[in-house]
Amino acid sequence: MKKILTLVLLTFVSLASFAQSEFGGVILKQETQLTARANVDELILKASVQYKGTESVALQSVKLNLNGTTNISDVEEVRVYSTNLKDYTNGRFMETATLLGSCVPTEGDFECKLDGSLSKGINYLWLTVNVAEDAAEGNFVDMSLLSITTDNETFELKSPSPAGRREIILARTTLLRPGDYNSSNYRIPAIITAKDGSIVAFTDKRKYNNTDLPEDIDIICNRSTDGGHTWSEPITIAQGTGRFQGYGDAALVHSKDENGLLAVFVGGQGLWTSTPSVPQNSYMVKSYDNGQTWTEPEVITHFIYGKDCTDPTRKNWYASFFGSGNGLLTSTGRIMFVAAIRESGNNNTLYNYVVYSDDNGETWNVSGRASVGGDEAKVTELADGRILMSIRHGGNRWYNISSDGGLTWQYNPSTWYDIAAPACNGDLIRYTSVNNGDDKNRLLHSVPVGTERKNVTIFVSYDEGQTWPTSRCIVPYSSAYSSLCILPDNTIGIYVEEDFYTGKDNYSTVFYNFSLEWLTKGADGFEDVVYEVAVTVNPENAGTITGAGSFEKDETVTLVATANEGYKFLNWIENDEVVSEKSEYSFTITSDRELVANFVSTESVDEYSANTFNVFPSPASVNAEINLGMTYDRVEVYNSVGAKVVEYADTDKIEGIVTAGIYVIKAVNGNDVRNCRIIVR
Repeated sequence: MKKILTLVLLTFVSLASFAQSEFGGVILKQETQLTARANVDELILKASVQYKGTESVALQSVKLNLNGTTNISDVEEVRVYSTNLKDYTNGRFMETATLLGSCVPTEGDFECKLDGSLSKGINYLWLTVNVAEDAAEGNFVDMSLLSITTDNETFELKSPSPAGRREIILARTTLLRPGDYNSSNYRIPAIITAKDGSIVAFTDKRKYNNTDLPEDIDIICNRSTDGGHTWSEPITIAQGTGRFQGYGDAALVHSKDENGLLAVFVGGQGLWTSTPSVPQNSYMVKSYDNGQTWTEPEVITHFIYGKDCTDPTRKNWYASFFGSGNGLLTSTGRIMFVAAIRESGNNNTLYNYVVYSDDNGETWNVSGRASVGGDEAKVTELADGRILMSIRHGGNRWYNISSDGGLTWQYNPSTWYDIAAPACNGDLIRYTSVNNGDDKNRLLHSVPVGTERKNVTIFVSYDEGQTWPTSRCIVPYSSAYSSLCILPDNTIGIYVEEDFYTGKDNYSTVFYNFSLEWLTKGADGFEDVVYEVAVTVNPENAGTITGAGSFEKDETVTLVATANEGYKFLNWIENDEVVSEKSEYSFTITSDRELVANFVSTESVDEYSANTFNVFPSPASVNAEINLGMTYDRVEVYNSVGAKVVEYADTDKIEGIVTAGIYVIKAVNGNDVRNCRIIVR
């Protein structure tokens, strides 16, 4: 959890001034951050305008073009702002800047009328764009400032096109900035897509400085219900009340509850001040409504380590904290997080263990050791059921594999030589799996690249984490921790710390959303899996079916059976099992389906709705003895097309049905007639 300071390098274009001009020159800087569809006031150009006149002069207009822009219609409006003689480097200039004018861009050069002035000295103009809601992902926005016109002159720029341009993605939204909600800083992002499709983000609210526990830190939660374009006001999950009484480093996972999420974090003592007798506590909270509300923090420290732990070794451990970001809910229902452990007070070495629960968080256990000298780590489940762990380690990322559900690990971790990263937290999640019907296995990993905390990059693996051949930098400047999620439309989200403006760890937390196609620069795309629903009518011509056909994964399919004259609907059968007895049958499709819609004749037997009775067993097997419950004078058995297949006299049982199918049993005692339907397998 060391902080490595970096400096953002700015590229400027210096422009010469004209002789006899009241302009001393203009310096342009083009912003290169990603933009997103529907974003408003996205900064494109910063113009530092030196005015040498002794008195202020009125601004009339600027001449611009968007010649480097992929599609002019991607830009709905251009706006020009001023902050007069004050330069802003914290991303907040729009809040106090003055709007001078706006215009709708056109092809070629166009003029934007202004209502403002220039004062003696360096004046700062900010040129922004409003991005269209339907702007295409991967398109670029570029801008040139050709001239500035005042009451006295038109100053033409000799080099109006600085290097750099903005690329459009699906969403880019700043959630929290230093100073928001009276907090000095925000750090430690964790994000997950809830079962209802909403996005849930946890963040450390570091109120007085940007350092770790035992500082006074809150954990807060924001939600988005529109794919990350807008976010709710934060709610407090755990509120710090002073030094040694704060909380931090949250990790999120799905629980086994219907709309459940579970989060863990630590609090109180810091990692390096914790002891067995006064441990840094571990906490758990749960949500049962997709992250809208959360339970009060529950201490789970005693399950892991410290004086109240029953394990004779772990009760002497000194500290434990979770690798923030994503936890793991395995296919077997096991919930897992990776903890970094101080086993003793004699050195600063950390050891990685998995903290896991098999009862949805009621109790917790600890695995065998996974690394010596590791730090924050993440786990994901491989297609064959093994567990893959990625471990923070400066120089190259470490990894380890468990073949028994995370209980034990290889003695020594291995090294990913294609992920060269500083000592920094990252995230690891599964994107697609052939086990779920996807076209291929894909894993995603996010982490800064290089020797410093900058250039957060997303890697893609197609061989279950053996290699990471595909990558793309998402934040090409000072950036650190990140967390990944998959949205319902199969696009990718990342919640990341970034410090574009100062490069001094004054982090803002920003959410990005983009497609696999964009991430891989068109080399790979998510292929929607198509499943087939086929229905056979039994008997043939007994009815009609609507709703069958081809469907994408997780679509809702609704089949409707309509009986023809002389028949009534009986049930839906798949693999000899009755799946529904309703004529309208709905389900979420995750595989190919082959169903039989069974109908029964109403002309050969009495109406089934009156005088029914039960038989045992039901369903029955071929050649099985079927008990009627009492003795009847006469028993007749009809098949699904209404043909009589057998008749008995004076019996309380039936045997000898040799063909699987749907049958109607008609039992008669005097004037008492009873009917029963039965499936024979």
